[in-house]
Amino acid sequence: MAGFAPRRAALELCLDRAVQEIAREEAKSRLLDSGTAFYLDGWVPVPEEEKLLRKLGEFTCCWETSDPAPEDYPVVPVKLKSNAITEPLTTITEMYSLPAYDGVDPNGLMAPFYIFFFGFMFADLGYGLLLAGACLFIQHKVRPKGGFGQLIRLMTMCGVSSAVIGLLTGGFFSDFLVQFTGMLGLPQPAVPFLSVPEGSGLPAPLLNVMEDPMTVLVFALAVGFVQIVVGMAVKFWMLCRDGQVWDAVWDVGTWWVIFAGIGLFALNLTGVSSVGSVAGIPVVLVLGCLMLLAQGRSAKGFGKVTAVIGAVYNGVTGYFGDILSYSRLMVMMLAGSVIGQVFNILGAMPGGGLPPAVGIPIFFVIFIVGHAFNIGLNVIGTYVHTSRLQYLEFFKQFYKEGGRPWRPLNIATKFVDIKEEQ
Repeated sequence: MAGFAPRRAALELCLDRAVQEIAREEAKSRLLDSGTAFYLDGWVPVPEEEKLLRKLGEFTCCWETSDPAPEDYPVVPVKLKSNAITEPLTTITEMYSLPAYDGVDPNGLMAPFYIFFFGFMFADLGYGLLLAGACLFIQHKVRPKGGFGQLIRLMTMCGVSSAVIGLLTGGFFSDFLVQFTGMLGLPQPAVPFLSVPEGSGLPAPLLNVMEDPMTVLVFALAVGFVQIVVGMAVKFWMLCRDGQVWDAVWDVGTWWVIFAGIGLFALNLTGVSSVGSVAGIPVVLVLGCLMLLAQGRSAKGFGKVTAVIGAVYNGVTGYFGDILSYSRLMVMMLAGSVIGQVFNILGAMPGGGLPPAVGIPIFFVIFIVGHAFNIGLNVIGTYVHTSRLQYLEFFKQFYKEGGRPWRPLNIATKFVDIKEEQ
């Protein structure tokens, strides 16, 4: 095979050409052709309908367009709406399943959470800049297409998010500045957020997972709760859209009020506010009773009792279990920071008692190897855990999968870029 290396460009061109010819022949096989006339049907996105009709008007032919009937929904192909921010998330959605035709496009809803969660777990200014820079380099040099191209563009945004959150949480290759200057016997540098000596008056990190992990954990759970509520809101809208207004009220709205009651009660317990003592407990009790009465509305006889018990159990374990899953945001942030700190300490230990000409190279050898390992490990782990939160915690609230991809007959090349000249 090595003998074909000089002809790689020609082989790639032939492969792209063959793919287009195969697609053309497959399209022809779906035509009814009598030699003098033909019949075809297909799907067109609503925004493209006017353009299609103008094109058909240039020919002597008859056509008809119609919206798909509900019974056709399982076979109607899906094309996700996208822009520069949401389009890279398509690769995440497709790995799970495209939404059904009567479902909801999750990309726009998922994008801010996915990018923020990745940045929160990977939080480090140095790591984020390296990730974003590497992805920008790949985009410029390789110009990847398809799912890989979407992944690279997504990781670029996630790298920027990691850099920003890393700055605000005091991470720059973990505690590199502190360990390196300490090894050399120099005073700790004064850098806003990253290295703030006592009395410097500089802005301190907004969240410090090493010194106050519980605050970071509470923040992570709160952000996760927000995403869960957004997913519930989408489900509420879908039920109302389908004419199931009361189902939306009892199955979704009831839990919102219960959450509100629990929140008010928690404010009272923590001493933040006394409003919980007045409203929190009654709200929880009254709405809990309503939930008990409503959940068995479609069952009969003893089935009402089992339906109520099942609804309460599934609701409590489901929602609160989902929220607790977001604790991984804190865990991944802490793990990355600790591993990075360990490599910084390992580099500073042998270098501290040696002349700078010897100690500094030793430090940076350990620094480069250790942080390269930490970056690789955390990129994979963060990607997996961020995707998992979307699939198992967010999508389960509303997602209706099973969509078929819309694959129009067009020129879709993998290796060759085609530019049209006017």
